[in-house]
Amino acid sequence: GMATDAEIGALRDASPGDVDRMFLELMIRHHQGGIEMATAAASTATAPYVRSLATSIVESQAAEIESMTDLLDRIGER
Repeated sequence: GMATDAEIGALRDASPGDVDRMFLELMIRHHQGGIEMATAAASTATAPYVRSLATSIVESQAAEIESMTDLLDRIGER
C-alpha cells in the first residue's frame, strides 16, 4: 500500500480540491496494506507482544479506514 513516487508527485501537483480526495484514497490503500501485514503477524508471530501489537494495529487501522471513508463521503457531498 505505499504510494509510488508518481502518486506523491501527482498529489503535490493536484488542485486543492483534488488533494483531499487523493490523499484519503492513498492513505486508505496504505492502511489496507498495513492491515494485511499486521494480520499475518498476528497469526504467525511467536512473541506475544508482537501478536498483541499486530492485533492492535489491525484494529486501529481499520478504524482509521472507516474515518477516512466517511471523510471521502463528506467530500463527495460538497
